Amino acid sequence: MISRTSNSSIMIIKKELSHSLINNNYDLLCDEVLQLSQELDTQMLPIFQQQLDFYKDFKRLIEK
Repeated sequence: MISRTSNSSIMIIKKELSHSLINNNYDLLCDEVLQLSQELDTQMLPIFQQQLDFYKDFKRLIEK
């Protein structure tokens, strides 16, 4: 389950990233945009992994 803290921090980073993209004329290689993107990836990767693990476990249960 996603904690409220991680979910809210992800939302904050997404908003910052959105503003940064606009402020930097949608330059995807801008240092600020790259840093925020990497931070967002770092925060979201464990959540994606957890969802994938859940799916795999669920699929194994169904196949039995």
